[in-house]
Amino acid sequence: MTLAGVFTVLAIVAGAVFAYLFGLNMASALTIVLEFPVRNMAVAATVALNIWGSTEYLLFAALFIVIQTPLMLLLVFLGRKRLG
Repeated sequence: MTLAGVFTVLAIVAGAVFAYLFGLNMASALTIVLEFPVRNMAVAATVALNIWGSTEYLLFAALFIVIQTPLMLLLVFLGRKRLG
């Protein structure tokens, strides 16, 4: 698994822990779990462009998108199935 994959999984776990600690229902928890990794990718791209002024770091953000898309789609499918 790549570093982007590990980071994505850790962000998903962080979102799940956050949702659990605040006692969110399944639909809200799924939203938080999906939002954590996507937000982190957006922050990484913003920092790369605005602070470092380099488009080379966007490659890492693009890798996030490639890795996160199938994971997010799988989570959406499983979450919607579980919600009924």
